[in-house]
Amino acid sequence: MFKRILILVSIIIIGFSSLIKVAKAEEIVISGNGDGSTSEVKVEAQNNTTVTQSNQADVKNDVSQDANTGNNEASGNNSDQTNIETGSVNSETNINNENINTNVAESICCGENSANAQITGNGSDSTNTVNANTTTNTTINQSNVANITNNVTVNANTGNNTANENTGNVKIETGNITALTNITNKNINYNNDPVGQNELSYLLKISGNGENSNNSII
Repeated sequence: MFKRILILVSIIIIGFSSLIKVAKAEEIVISGNGDGSTSEVKVEAQNNTTVTQSNQADVKNDVSQDANTGNNEASGNNSDQTNIETGSVNSETNINNENINTNVAESICCGENSANAQITGNGSDSTNTVNANTTTNTTINQSNVANITNNVTVNANTGNNTANENTGNVKIETGNITALTNITNKNINYNNDPVGQNELSYLLKISGNGENSNNSII
């Protein structure tokens, strides 16, 4: 008597999420076959995991600042003293581009796997075989494109002051100009794909078979 059992387990996952975890359990038992029988169990498990992440960001910052305390005029004065004093200009521009296009994909293929294979209680001179084959394929595709343009224009003036045709002393004092621009591009196009660990456990048992029986778990 010949028994042949084929079990094909195929798990295919195509995901776009950041965490993929699969739990699978298998139990294979060959028992109670008569003398001289032949039993074969073949298990093929295939796990295919594909994660695809794609981001595109277009960022444009246009900043324009104009500050003016100049362009003053004091002309035609009949006094002993003519003064022009302008104020100072302080300009500060801050642009912060941060955490643009972030991909995190953790793929724990096959998850918690457990297999239980037993060959027990078969007759003498029987041939019993369990053949298990597991194939795991994990593919992670991550693509990021970021186009960042920062345009900053600062116009500051405390000068261009005129004092003409005055009879006395003329004093022109202009203020200071301080222009500060800070541009920060941080964490742009960040990818992370940590390798997950499979949790595997097996229970293999060959016992109580008759004389001259041939038993194997591969």
